Amino acid sequence: AIDCHRLLSTAIDCCRLHSTALDFYRLQSTALDCYRLLSTAIDCYRLLSTAFDCHRLPSTAIDCYRLLSTAFDCYRLLSTAIDISASIDEARKMSTPIFHSCGGYRRLDAYTMANIVQLGTLNFCRKFLNHTNDPCGRQYDQMTQAARSGVKNLVEGSERLKTSISTAIQLIDVGRASLCELRDDYITWLMDHNQVPWPHSSPAASAVFALRFDPVTFGDDVNHDSCAHILAQKAKFAPWLDTGDSIATANVLLILINRAIHMLDSLLQRHGDNFREEGGFHEHMAKIRIEAKQGQQHGRTNATPSCPQCGQPMRMRKGRKGEFWGCSAYPTCTGTMEVVRNIG
Repeated sequence: AIDCHRLLSTAIDCCRLHSTALDFYRLQSTALDCYRLLSTAIDCYRLLSTAFDCHRLPSTAIDCYRLLSTAFDCYRLLSTAIDISASIDEARKMSTPIFHSCGGYRRLDAYTMANIVQLGTLNFCRKFLNHTNDPCGRQYDQMTQAARSGVKNLVEGSERLKTSISTAIQLIDVGRASLCELRDDYITWLMDHNQVPWPHSSPAASAVFALRFDPVTFGDDVNHDSCAHILAQKAKFAPWLDTGDSIATANVLLILINRAIHMLDSLLQRHGDNFREEGGFHEHMAKIRIEAKQGQQHGRTNATPSCPQCGQPMRMRKGRKGEFWGCSAYPTCTGTMEVVRNIG
């Protein structure tokens, strides 16, 4: 009986163990199904995200296309603007400018030399002219005014090139003549002191002749740079100009005046050649007017209308009431049009 009881207990335990094993199997199956479901859900989420990205992608592509189209339109607009600008520049190059170029005198060696002569003359007159040798101050006035004229007439003449080459030549020549007058004043000063000008072959004259100007390098501030350049070139002659010896100073200024006159001679020759080639301002203006008139006639020819009846080109004709457009196929076609003129 005890053995049967034990056997029965063992059988019950086996039954429970079987149930537990069956539950564990079901649990494992359920876990596997949950894993598969989770994987499916993840795949669906990824698919949905991809679909959403794909939806965004066409919108982005459209935006990029629109942006590219806009950029292309801007490029076309820019190209058109560049073409128009180039056409305007080309037209300006082809047309004759109304005014001549002027100014630029600050870059001339003649202007630099004339300024050195004027500054040296002012210094000379302050140092060596007094109430004893120039009681009325007339010599002082004459020399300083002649030195000033050599500079200022060059400036005025260079600016007058804009509308008159002949006036520019005359003014520059006045400045040249003033320097010749000043040169004679220094010669008189030397002879009044029983001296003659230095020979060109003398060591002192050779040293002055050998000095050359530095190249002109101006920036944006032309007034400042020009004055600095003049003073720097003047400093090269300081050993003679700043001395207390009136004879040495007068000799150096004589040499500098001669060099300035030679530079002005070259400048006058160049302007004379330009006048020979281009003519005066009135002649220049007449040439420009002829070009403009020819351009207007050319534009009028290009603006010939077509006949409203047959489409043939029309011709300018004259009648009792004035000019009118008539068909070139007349008398086959009798189409006419009124002439409309642009005012301005």
